[in-house]
Amino acid sequence: MDGPWRTSWEPSHRVDYGTDFVDLTEQEKELLKAHIIGITKQLRELPYDPECWTWRGQRLLDLGYPELAIGDAYKAGLLVGAMKKNDTTLGENALLMYGMRLLHSNPGMGATLWTGDTFKTRIMDALYNVEVKTVELLVNSLYNAHAFDDAERVCQIAAKQFPQSKFFRGSTLTMLGELKQRLLSIPKPVEVDDIDYKEAIRNGGVSMRIYPWISSNLIQRDDAVIQRMKKNLRSLSTKCEIKESSVDGPSAEVSQGFGIFATEDVAKGDVILTEYTVTAGVASIQTCSACCKPLGSTRCTSACCKELYCSQDCVERAAATFHSSVCGKDFSYIYDLFSESVINSPRLIQAILEIRVYAAIVQEQATHPLQSWILAPLQAQYQTQARKVLNLQSNYVWPIQALQTLGIDPFADHNWDTWVLFTIFGRIGNNIRRDYIETGDEYLRLEAINPLFSFLNHSCDPNVGYTSENNSTLIMAAKRDIRKGEELAISYIGYDLTHLTRAKRQKKLRTWVGRECLCSRCEIEK
Repeated sequence: MDGPWRTSWEPSHRVDYGTDFVDLTEQEKELLKAHIIGITKQLRELPYDPECWTWRGQRLLDLGYPELAIGDAYKAGLLVGAMKKNDTTLGENALLMYGMRLLHSNPGMGATLWTGDTFKTRIMDALYNVEVKTVELLVNSLYNAHAFDDAERVCQIAAKQFPQSKFFRGSTLTMLGELKQRLLSIPKPVEVDDIDYKEAIRNGGVSMRIYPWISSNLIQRDDAVIQRMKKNLRSLSTKCEIKESSVDGPSAEVSQGFGIFATEDVAKGDVILTEYTVTAGVASIQTCSACCKPLGSTRCTSACCKELYCSQDCVERAAATFHSSVCGKDFSYIYDLFSESVINSPRLIQAILEIRVYAAIVQEQATHPLQSWILAPLQAQYQTQARKVLNLQSNYVWPIQALQTLGIDPFADHNWDTWVLFTIFGRIGNNIRRDYIETGDEYLRLEAINPLFSFLNHSCDPNVGYTSENNSTLIMAAKRDIRKGEELAISYIGYDLTHLTRAKRQKKLRTWVGRECLCSRCEIEK
């Protein structure tokens, strides 16, 4: 956030579900920008000072990025909690940094600050006010992200913890309760009939945006990425290649659109590409730790631990991509965090998938997470007005805990700042593939990222279909005869499209791609 900013940007805050956002003047924007840059630089020097996080969080909220303000407020709350316990290295570091800044900003305290227990007493007295402001910021940010359930829950806890604060009692709780009930009564729009709309409203949400400080090398598929993906595709298939497509990219600012094209005539039913991936998640210990295939009588283990795999190939693929960063680490807490969820809960499965993505990035030791081998080929969709659903547990609590388990410091390592996590969420969400694994007596939900598959564009008259091998491997085959040079396309909205009119298809797609579909079928039916 402390690098160059774009000249214009859009807030992620949405005004369509009960909260207002005041348009800022250019002068106000520039002032907030200067503050955010300055505080971010200060955070690089004082990453464990909770008050610095609340300062930046408030400016981000004022600028229209409530999801980022929630992240800063949550981190500040973690630091305050660690300081109060003072039994961990994090607590000691936070106490030292906060105390030193307090001393520096109040030179007169120096004469008495270091005597006996005075230091800790003075720090704790000042910390109380910081804690109240931190929780107020968290509630306000959740409110502006329309996460009213979380805001109400935090408010109820804070009302007991800070009984003298009027903010957490009375009108605030009443307002949150009324808003939640009103939003739950809103009819479900047709274009989002593939999700539980009430659940989405309950969880809150923001619009996906290109953050103004993100550099072009972190959002564009540069030539090195394209060349690497072309090489990967050539190693798997001689029947297709990656080329520039007439289909627009997710944003003119992000990249030129690319697609996959046939390099020869392909007959109906012929397999065009088989793509294996380890970036997949399923909630079962009875599946392969790499490809998610149900484990049979033949099982393999890695030399370093007892992780189970279906084949030696999967052992080697895991070792080459993610295993060393998770080996010996315990992530079982995510099952406790989602204890109310069934085994096929989308939130639980996506959490498992995201841990796999983080692990692959950590093992690669990429310069930046967004430039990693798994994320650099993926694009988020910024043109659409669809809501990026969020809640405190899924987007803040467990991701930060998972990063810490992987050895990442979410306070000091700005490569994993909240805006980076939300950019990752956006890329995964726009490219995720959902399927089911049959285990014999049940079906387990699978979520996977297949990087080459993400290059296939949409058509309402698709010429490519895909199936799996009851694991994360994807098999793409021709639905009809395909001519050499023809772009390969799938359907983003299911394959039973014959009964859908053009208008209904456009409604379903607009939420996803942010514009009208321009495929040949839609143009003919226009």
